[in-house]
Amino acid sequence: MSAFGVSYIVLWIVVLFETLVLLLVFREIGLMYMARRESFVRDGPTLGALIPEVEAFTPKGDPRGREDLRAPLTALVFGAFGCQLCAPVVHKIERWEAWVPGLTAVLVAERAELRVIPRDMARLSSEVWVVGKGEVKKRFGVRASPYVVLVDDRGIALAKGIVNHHSDINRLLSEVRDRSPRLFPVERSTDTPVTTGGQVVHA
Repeated sequence: MSAFGVSYIVLWIVVLFETLVLLLVFREIGLMYMARRESFVRDGPTLGALIPEVEAFTPKGDPRGREDLRAPLTALVFGAFGCQLCAPVVHKIERWEAWVPGLTAVLVAERAELRVIPRDMARLSSEVWVVGKGEVKKRFGVRASPYVVLVDDRGIALAKGIVNHHSDINRLLSEVRDRSPRLFPVERSTDTPVTTGGQVVHA
């Protein structure tokens, strides 16, 4: 083979290698962008639309579904049995229940390999709904936890997002108030501290 032929082959190998490197760089940039907190806004059900049907069971085996969302405003907390932040988020929402009439929390957790409810979840006063493995992402498009979707008694999604602090809950409730004023018949500021059990929680 002539020197020209060898150089031609080497040139194509270099081009292919550079193309592969460029694709890998673009992939890493995409992963970094998708990992940003703002990207999770795209997750979850469509706002203003009916949430997907829920096929769940309580730890005692009682069936639960979308028709069981009878509270004026339900906070669906999507998590997993291994999630260390999910139960504390439910506790935070339970504190807001004293301030927001009709608000209730439901923890939606995927079924674990071990049929044992972790101690922190067993102590919740809110219901725990267990769904099949992979159902949270498949049905609701939720990739991270704790992820909260606020729905009304018709099953309409009104607000959604990652929740870690009281300020996140405050933001979601403000979105609900703007989207569905009927759920807040009395004008109240969700910036007011929540008083529960003698403690004041600054939301």
